[in-house]
Amino acid sequence: MVASAGSLVFDFENSELDGWKVVEGSFQKLHTDRKDFHHNKGPYNKHGDWFLSTLETVSGQPSDTMRGVIESPVFTLDSPKIMLLVGGGKHAETYVALCTLDGKAHYFGRGESSQKMQNVTWDAEGLVGKKVFLRMVDDHVAGWGHITLDHVQCEGRVDAVATEAHRKARKSVLGKATPQVGPRQISATGIRHSFLTTGSWTAIVGEDNEVIWEVKDRSRDGTVLGNGNVLIAFAKDVREYTRQGEVVFQYKLAAGNKEISTAYRLQNGNTLVAELGSDPRLLEVTPEGKIAIEVSLKPETNNAHMQTRMARKLPNGNYLVPHLLAFAIKEYAPDGEVVNIIKTDLEELGGRKAENWPFTAIRLKNGHTVACLTHGNKVVEFDAKGNVVWSCSNETAGGLFKDPCGGQVLPNGNVVVAPHAERRATGVKLFEVNQEKQVVWKYIDPRNRSTHGIHILTTNGKPVKPVMK
Repeated sequence: MVASAGSLVFDFENSELDGWKVVEGSFQKLHTDRKDFHHNKGPYNKHGDWFLSTLETVSGQPSDTMRGVIESPVFTLDSPKIMLLVGGGKHAETYVALCTLDGKAHYFGRGESSQKMQNVTWDAEGLVGKKVFLRMVDDHVAGWGHITLDHVQCEGRVDAVATEAHRKARKSVLGKATPQVGPRQISATGIRHSFLTTGSWTAIVGEDNEVIWEVKDRSRDGTVLGNGNVLIAFAKDVREYTRQGEVVFQYKLAAGNKEISTAYRLQNGNTLVAELGSDPRLLEVTPEGKIAIEVSLKPETNNAHMQTRMARKLPNGNYLVPHLLAFAIKEYAPDGEVVNIIKTDLEELGGRKAENWPFTAIRLKNGHTVACLTHGNKVVEFDAKGNVVWSCSNETAGGLFKDPCGGQVLPNGNVVVAPHAERRATGVKLFEVNQEKQVVWKYIDPRNRSTHGIHILTTNGKPVKPVMK
């Protein structure tokens, strides 16, 4: 353990386990310096030499049959950010949790059923100043029934007296249901949103986290219309639903193309649709289902899924289209001419190796463009000439950017981001950053496996207008 100037690091580089203790069950070789993954899978991505593992045995052969609980010393948390490396199973019974002295688990970290340890970051803003401890649980004895842990970093102070008292009073957790985290919105300033979420779950969620409306299909793009109906892009068609579930408009993917990425209702009543495949194109579809305008796209790839995502029509009549593998946001005139290009592979953004694939492009009233750059894990604001004027990444967002896809700029300039690759039940499925690059709102919901698109509808009871998404 390293403790200096408020910094607390559990790195397990000493034989005393940094004060951690097996409080239930038993393990053969919890403290290990194993160098390589089992089954010749390469070197362990540990930090230093030693780490904790419930998999290891004295014979050197792995075993998922051991069960037990290991707990850290109690410490007072001085700052909300906690970072750790966690590997092993992703079962409900294999986890690391941040707990308060009443035994309640508030934040969870699990492996991905992989020997590789994952970076886990918690923003425990509600627990600053409180006495907490970390609990490492292995209560699963089948495949991937183990967990590994290394390099826990936070700011805090170990409390030896509280540790002793807690260990005398603690209650058993083995064999009991894992505490579950329900849907919640987290904001130090009391922000509450209602919103439409698209992706693995297509639903409208209220400010109280209750489901207002949902449809059971996976979706891409979506918007709640002024009349209360819901317009959704699915892979093979676009549908407009009433709140009662009746489909009142539908457009089906043309034969020969592979998928649809965009659905957006225009002021003229037409619906903007983007088709991907051998004939990538933008369409304006009339309320009667007729194609009024067709614009051929230049995505610079035959990979249909990667040709484009959420296209939008601009007030000047042109179309703004993000092309992922072209590293470009292109502005098309109605005749198909490309009249402007914003490049996302700029050296100041990390160049091509950063994989700044543009997914969402939002044109602001001042002519700037805000883009969610998936894989590049950032959101960037470009001026009219394509220069970077603002950006936010995991350097300030605490690791919340995980393949950001959908996004929305709020009237106050804050940006709501949908991190599509966050699939943990306890993971942050939406978050909001301000112009100071601070995370001011987070949404966690185990009902939602992953989020693709977002439409914020209200904030603290007030409608969000204009809609910039």
